[in-house]
Amino acid sequence: MRVDKFFLFQVLGWILILCLAWLWVLLSALPAIAAGSIIQGLC
Repeated sequence: MRVDKFFLFQVLGWILILCLAWLWVLLSALPAIAAGSIIQGLC
């Protein structure tokens, strides 16, 4: 039972890490995308 619980927490931890990494990438990319759109709109 303890092993199953540990495995479950490990999986949840990985999911959390992946979600945070995806959010970080998204937030990092958003300003660049917005700037690109503004530059394209001006040109």
